[in-house]
Amino acid sequence: MKVTNKAILIVDLDGTLLKNDYFAESFIRELISNPFHLIYKYLKHKNWVRFKQEILLKTKPTNDEIKHLINTYVYNWIIENQSNFSNIHIVSASPNQFVNAIFQIMKSNYPNIPLTQAHGSIQSNLSGTRKLEYIIEKYGNNFWYIADNKSDIVIFNESKGALLVKKGKLEQLHGELY
Repeated sequence: MKVTNKAILIVDLDGTLLKNDYFAESFIRELISNPFHLIYKYLKHKNWVRFKQEILLKTKPTNDEIKHLINTYVYNWIIENQSNFSNIHIVSASPNQFVNAIFQIMKSNYPNIPLTQAHGSIQSNLSGTRKLEYIIEKYGNNFWYIADNKSDIVIFNESKGALLVKKGKLEQLHGELY
């Protein structure tokens, strides 16, 4: 008999669904292309987080950039196993506006992955324990989790199933699909 209470699949973005930390690399690219403008903006803000967000949130990711950054191991695993999950969500520590821009590109250009929602950081950084609390509050505790970071160990431990992205490839930590 097949289980009807399917888990939700939560996928981290940077270093997981995407091969790198797109938000951080966008900042470096902006720094190289326009350093004096960035120095002026930083001196004006004197707040590193707000400064970085203001600069980068004006940068919109493109389809070509995202296409080259998709982690094919993660992408293919999701395609092959999507029937085991009720929904597939992106939850990331990157700023919410940025995560949603990438989510829209994914929805439009990668229809094979039935992404349902995407959530990023709004007021507090969604990483580690804060991310776990957010996931449980929003979705409950019936979830699988795919990520690449040691700060995600607390989330791996609370999930029904977990996959770690290691050197771009997937390693199943625990859990059994139906």
